[in-house]
Amino acid sequence: MKRAYINKHTNLHEKTDMRVACPVALVRGVSYNLKTNYSRMKNKILTSIIILFVSLVPFSCTDTLEETVYSELSDTFLQTEDGMNTLVYSMYSSAHTVGLNFPRDFFVSSYMSGYAWGKGGTWETATSAPFQSFTWDANNGHFSAKWTELYLIIRNANLVLDKLGEVTFTDAYKKMITAEAKGIRGQAYAILYNYFGTTPIFTSTLTTELERPRATEAEMKSRIETDLTEAIADLPVVASQYGRLTKGAALGILSKYYLQTKQWQKCADATKRIIDLGKYELKANYSNAFGVANEGAANKEVIWAHPADPVNHAEMVEALNFPTDFPRPASASYYATRTYWYDSFLDSFESGDTRKNVFVTSYVSTSSGATVKGYGINQSLCNKYGSDASSIAANSGI
Repeated sequence: MKRAYINKHTNLHEKTDMRVACPVALVRGVSYNLKTNYSRMKNKILTSIIILFVSLVPFSCTDTLEETVYSELSDTFLQTEDGMNTLVYSMYSSAHTVGLNFPRDFFVSSYMSGYAWGKGGTWETATSAPFQSFTWDANNGHFSAKWTELYLIIRNANLVLDKLGEVTFTDAYKKMITAEAKGIRGQAYAILYNYFGTTPIFTSTLTTELERPRATEAEMKSRIETDLTEAIADLPVVASQYGRLTKGAALGILSKYYLQTKQWQKCADATKRIIDLGKYELKANYSNAFGVANEGAANKEVIWAHPADPVNHAEMVEALNFPTDFPRPASASYYATRTYWYDSFLDSFESGDTRKNVFVTSYVSTSSGATVKGYGINQSLCNKYGSDASSIAANSGI
């Protein structure tokens, strides 16, 4: 963020008139008359008072001040594709999980599963400890943040759908944006259902009924399935821009929803449709699927990418994962917290399973130069995503 600073060294003192400063003074043997200098000083003081008085008198113009406003949208802005695209980008910005929300999702499920544990900082007391011991309550920040985040996504998707209905766009454009908004909204409701069960349903911003009861099971499941199946029908196989929703991505979201709700045959059918698209394939090396070096459309293992960069859309998974003395890029910094993985979890991998290779069982401390042991004391580290050389402090583009 750019900050404007006021120059604190501006000289507020003009050159002092020796005759004013010293009413009676001897300068090079010349004596100044006290009365003359007193008169001059009085005149200067009087002049200063007049100037100060005039500066305090309010003045006004008879004409209305005309300003050029740069921070408001015109009434016609959203009636153009450029204007609508701005709204769509805002929807995607909220849908792409960033900042602290992704590490919470990444680590919390592992804490509750007994695979990992956290230590250090407020992360330990507020996140790691309660999720390890199942002692969280309704005030836990993870759940309140998740609720707010998901309903923001729903609001933004509904706003896109409402505005599309107000203006005539080309059929192709309208079909694509409608599919994207419904797919993103469907995912948000699916995550809400997985976290909280049934929740209130909103399908438009054009309502004054903001306090609603929980939906029924049938209503909630129907909303999720309808949004996603309608989106799948009109979404493209190849994204128009990196990170935008595709047919394969929406099928993946629907497959996960079917899996979590134990609709086995529907899940199998949806995943078969993903395979039949012929667009995705597994990388030979599991570790290569997630690194920064392998980002982009060429990585065919990624079904839906959530782009990130250290400046505008940062992630903090590195900073919340590794100890402060773990080797890292020169521009990066890590928090006092870290996440360790139990030996029993590493031991659960079969022999030859390359997924185990992403775990760091020991490392050389950047502080002491000594080797720090991880495996054997339940302190292995997960380096699934690698590091980002362009990190800025705790912010990375992973």
